Amino acid sequence: MDGSMYLRALHWLGMGFELVPIQPGVKHLVAGFGAYLGHIQTPDQARFWFDDRSANLGLVIADGLVVLDFDQVSDYWQWRAAAGALAGTYTERTRRGYHVFVRGVPGSLAGIAVEVKRSGVIALAPSAISGYVYQVEIAGAILSTPELPTPTFSLLSASSPGKPLSGGKVELVDKLKAAWPILALAEQLTELRARNGRWYSGRCPFHADHDPSFWVDTELGIFGCSACKVRGDVINLYALAKGLPMQQAIREMARGLDDHLAADLVQAKG
Repeated sequence: MDGSMYLRALHWLGMGFELVPIQPGVKHLVAGFGAYLGHIQTPDQARFWFDDRSANLGLVIADGLVVLDFDQVSDYWQWRAAAGALAGTYTERTRRGYHVFVRGVPGSLAGIAVEVKRSGVIALAPSAISGYVYQVEIAGAILSTPELPTPTFSLLSASSPGKPLSGGKVELVDKLKAAWPILALAEQLTELRARNGRWYSGRCPFHADHDPSFWVDTELGIFGCSACKVRGDVINLYALAKGLPMQQAIREMARGLDDHLAADLVQAKG
């Protein structure tokens, strides 16, 4: 086992999602797991199921996430032609079509054959199903529709499905990002070389990387790896580096900062 499924699981955990194991080669959930049953929430659990047990990967859809399941390539391209900037959202190539991940209402779908998967439904992340390995088609972030603010639910409400972030919680995330420059943290994990004033690259600290595949975008404050597909912001990077759940990573990052931020943390936990 090359650990690739486990690394994919770490990517989704780092984005704040909860996972479920799927029996290899089929679409049946492992007994005891489901949208409203057991979930995988920690790297240790992910290693057991996706590395040791070689299970396939299932994603629990919650907190405003929507997955558009296109069975026909032509339907996907019809949607994409009218989607504008939303067309750059995270997308997977399936055996017959595409899975498109967005947050919020995905715009008009009139005349397009697509299954819309919402909260409480299991969607397959890239995994071997009937001999086909789901491929990452567009490796960007999961974008929000214009009706929604910049997504931050995965950092603070992943353990409380359906509970929206308050304004104070969004402000807390912004303060943490300002206090923890992503480049400074990334340079503690791996040696990086500047490609220009915005982009940096180096060997990925999360897998045996022989060719530099890890990148940091200092303008957007995000990171990613073109090989193992981990990606996120500085809080996701801290959580992955420490092997922590999102909530605990936020607590650790806020510890030692000024009293005002500490007070915001207490309020956000309430």
